Amino acid sequence: MGKDPAPVPSWPFGQEIPVTFRDLDVMGHVNHAVYFTWMENLRVEYFLKLVPAGRLEEVDFVLAEASARYARPVRFRQRVRGEVAPGWVGNTSFSLVYRFRDPEQGETLARGQTVQVMVDRRSFEKKPVPSSLKEALTRDRVDIGQEGWPERRAQT
Repeated sequence: MGKDPAPVPSWPFGQEIPVTFRDLDVMGHVNHAVYFTWMENLRVEYFLKLVPAGRLEEVDFVLAEASARYARPVRFRQRVRGEVAPGWVGNTSFSLVYRFRDPEQGETLARGQTVQVMVDRRSFEKKPVPSSLKEALTRDRVDIGQEGWPERRAQT
């Protein structure tokens, strides 16, 4: 995938991710499953900025789908910048896209995408994306086609 063009625009939420020894596999690079944990942490931190009073109890979606694409191995103590942004927004579901970059070189190390479905906490039935959340997600959207993901219409 090579180097990204500089400068790379910032996304709505990002943070430095330390690569620890426990993140490594037998090959000496970050294990593929670790990226999903990194995506989960980015997702939660981003949503805590969007929900009232930053309360985790206000996050009322479930993860329906997750995928990742790896471009370069990440090694012990390497610096990684993880970022998250909304992709598409539907009536009851939405996607988030993730990118992991070398903050100094700008090179993309991996990408990810998840689909979240809004649910009622009591019945576990699908429910509409609240209008205030839909507005925030729409405001923060990025062009997922530029990140290598197909533009997909939400099914719900």
